[in-house]
Amino acid sequence: MPTPRSVILFRIDAGSGTRSPWAEPSPMSCVGLMRETNRVAARLVATLADVQTVTLRLRVFGLDVDVDVPAERAESIRSQWAWCLPDSPAQRDIAPLPGAPELNDEPLTVTRGADGESDDHIADYNLTTSITREAIGRRAAQFVMLHAGGVAEPETGRVAGLVAASGTGKTTATRHFCSRGYGYVSDESLIIGEARTVMPYPKPLSVVIDPSEPYEKTQHDPGEVGLAFPPAGPLTLGPLVVLVRERGEEASGDVARLEHIHLFDGLAQVLPQSSAMPEIPGSLDVLARLAQGGGGIHEMHYREIAETEHLLRRALALEPLEPFWRHVPGAWGDTSPYLPPEQFPVDPDRVAEGLEVERARFVDALVDDEVMEAIVLLGATPVRMSGLATLVWDASAEPRDLEQLTAQCVAELGDHPDATALVQETLVQMLADGVLRPVE
Repeated sequence: MPTPRSVILFRIDAGSGTRSPWAEPSPMSCVGLMRETNRVAARLVATLADVQTVTLRLRVFGLDVDVDVPAERAESIRSQWAWCLPDSPAQRDIAPLPGAPELNDEPLTVTRGADGESDDHIADYNLTTSITREAIGRRAAQFVMLHAGGVAEPETGRVAGLVAASGTGKTTATRHFCSRGYGYVSDESLIIGEARTVMPYPKPLSVVIDPSEPYEKTQHDPGEVGLAFPPAGPLTLGPLVVLVRERGEEASGDVARLEHIHLFDGLAQVLPQSSAMPEIPGSLDVLARLAQGGGGIHEMHYREIAETEHLLRRALALEPLEPFWRHVPGAWGDTSPYLPPEQFPVDPDRVAEGLEVERARFVDALVDDEVMEAIVLLGATPVRMSGLATLVWDASAEPRDLEQLTAQCVAELGDHPDATALVQETLVQMLADGVLRPVE
């Protein structure tokens, strides 16, 4: 019987509120605070009255976005966002995912802060972040949205998705490839709809100023830095490539390589770099089919991105792979999927005494029966399981106790002298991880 393993690879921690430092002031401090508040408000009104604004119309995620900007910054911001203007050759709309909710195409309005509140490059980057965030919120459940660079093969319109966390290489890789003949789709958000179609989001390139501050970036018009437009006609999703830049002692020998990884391991890496996936019915199955249709998920290892052009060509030439998993649809209910999953730590003795357990609520799951592997989406948290943990989870669709689960595992795997102890240990861990819950 294999050793149990059930590892949470990624968890979204719930934020906490903050108390006002002005809590419970004395009556005198209230008077002083009101006077100071009035003075600040008067200065703010006077400042805003002096600021002349201009409204720019952009086309983002298939939405019209009206951006209110200070007049003196309008030309610079218009230049940065030139490829997202409604008449840009980079523009095209795509159909949403099958069964998606009706599109809400009402225009969005976003305001850039007035000059003087921060450096221009910070305000411009904050504007980019605001536009992206608002568009993602509007398109939730309508498209698969990945935090990935997109580069399009000019002859075929096939798009490679370059997946990486913010500040770890997406823009550098996208800029490199798209200044060498590939079409620029996005350096941040890959938007995928019906039949694997891809919608460009050719936002300004966000370039890190100081590596120690990965979220401070300057914004650049794609044409200004020599990038190519995506090819005319439909764009379709090709391979999903996870960027792995190796540095220092890690980068020994021939580093540049393309490695195919198990689909579930790949999904566990891609899901944290996605938006609103729990809101898509059958989300894991949808994402898995997208990945397999492009040849699976691969890691691209490299020291410098210039070493990888042959690897990108190889990735774009990959043939589709067939689905191999069993899809287990889940149901999450009305609770926000973005809160941390509930956990159920229990004393091992309670398990030994016959505590019944069952699957905790989950959004979606995939099982590879051939190698006893599984991935389960608990809210927005992917949980990767293998071996005994997979069998236990699969058998717990209905309430089960230690004796019943041990008997089922022995029937599947053969007898083992420590079978009961191994299953008990697995149950305790899976309850603590929130994959199972006690039946009270």
